[in-house]
Amino acid sequence: MEIQNKKIAKIENEIVELAASITDVASKLEIAEKYIHNVIENEGLSEEEIVEVLKELVKVLKIEGKEKDKLVIFAKSLVDIKNKIKKEEEYQDRILKQAMNSKRVDKVFPAIDFKENLGMIYGIKGYDESGNEETYIGTSKGKLYEIAEAKEYGIVTSHQENIDTKFDVTTFAEFVDGKTVQANNLFRKIYDFLKRYIVVSEEFYYVLVSYIMMTYIYVLFQVIPYLWINGEKGTGKSTIMKLLNKLCFNPLFCSNINPANIFRQIDNDGSTIILDEFEKMYGEEKQEIVKLLNQGFNKDGVVPRCVGQNNQIKKFRSFSPKIMGGITNIDDVLFERCIKYTTVRIKDIKVTKYRENRKTEKEIDDIVQDLYIFGLVYAEGIKKIYDNREVEFEGNTFREDDLWNPLLCIAKVLDQENHTTVVTDNILYYAKKLSKEKFERYIENEPRLQLLYGLYEYLGQEKLQPSITSDGELAYSVEDIYNYLRKNDKFKWIKSSSALGKKITQWYNFDKKRGFNGERKVTMYIFDENIILEKLEEENIDISDFE
Repeated sequence: MEIQNKKIAKIENEIVELAASITDVASKLEIAEKYIHNVIENEGLSEEEIVEVLKELVKVLKIEGKEKDKLVIFAKSLVDIKNKIKKEEEYQDRILKQAMNSKRVDKVFPAIDFKENLGMIYGIKGYDESGNEETYIGTSKGKLYEIAEAKEYGIVTSHQENIDTKFDVTTFAEFVDGKTVQANNLFRKIYDFLKRYIVVSEEFYYVLVSYIMMTYIYVLFQVIPYLWINGEKGTGKSTIMKLLNKLCFNPLFCSNINPANIFRQIDNDGSTIILDEFEKMYGEEKQEIVKLLNQGFNKDGVVPRCVGQNNQIKKFRSFSPKIMGGITNIDDVLFERCIKYTTVRIKDIKVTKYRENRKTEKEIDDIVQDLYIFGLVYAEGIKKIYDNREVEFEGNTFREDDLWNPLLCIAKVLDQENHTTVVTDNILYYAKKLSKEKFERYIENEPRLQLLYGLYEYLGQEKLQPSITSDGELAYSVEDIYNYLRKNDKFKWIKSSSALGKKITQWYNFDKKRGFNGERKVTMYIFDENIILEKLEEENIDISDFE
């Protein structure tokens, strides 16, 4: 206080000296403004003290009327600016300390997630004090939280809506008390259940059961496969889809496509989406679903959509397992993301017709509850296998490798418990068979490769006579090549010899020269069988792959 009083006394003396130094009355206001600005900026006075200094300044300098009003307004504006700056500085200091000292929190997706310090996380169906259904969050560590209260314990959820989950809180309580499952026993239980109602190839049973198990831990993986069940009516396709709808994680069965519901279900519940009669999609709804499918196999996949009356853009989570069923084939891009199985009519093999009743519902619920416990118990170990790349499928593309790795990680755990390689062997057998089908389809539908093979066949004509350029090189007229290829329906997309020439140059960069074909001057390309075979080898393709 004594220091502050000395400062005020000093200022009062300065004001007296300032008044004595003023010789030009016209500059009095300007001098007063400069002085009060210096005091406000540098002296560290309170607002009350600044008011007293201002009064003293006005009194000693004899500033009156409009000039006094101007000086007061000027001083007030300076104080306001200084206060605003001070408030911002205090805020920045406080928020920085808060950000550095805050308790660490985990942001989790409450339907299904995995965090190193929490383990596997699931939404669990329970009840509140009034008996109303409520979703809780359960972890591999045996901890249970209310979604709304989880933040208090360092867990921030991406949303707080209730989740459509089949995981019952009584099962979680049993897990806390020590209940566990053996993965190989659970696998066999699902295998036997499916085999009772459906007929597929032996190796595909292994794929199917592993896929069901994967849906309960899919968040461990960066990329997951879709399932594509293809087949005519009466081949058992619909029964497979029904059973998958019963056994997979948080399933949503869609026979009538409603994109809005599907987007929300994934974004809220992390659901396994099951699309039956996929070929019946059309129009804008189809476009929306295709957008979802093109992104939703990757953990980082999101799809922006307009929502609400103001059409605000919201990014919807799209990552989740997807199972599609249909009669016709799907496009190549989507096919690359799928594990496909084609159902066929089976004679002389009896299966039980699947019917929903209390017995089957109880059996299914027991399996589903065990699948949740499987996730809680095995997720950490499976993630280590995946992260350490202990298994790896080598297909024809990197995308193909990524799609099979989740199932192979599960297979490794199952085989370790069984002391065999039977699950891995069956999955790899099917993977290689499907890889061959995808490769053949890729070759069949890739114009760049088909044209190369067309040029190879063109060279194989018995009476083909190449022209000789001025440099003595063998060359072929683009018009002759065009006329030959147009005899084959697969090359109807080539509209002219000039369009063909552009593609040959763009795709293969063959040497091109102008020369004479008879008396006509034409564009000619220099290539032979060895050059074509080299181009195919660059694509990891052999000429025999076309046969």
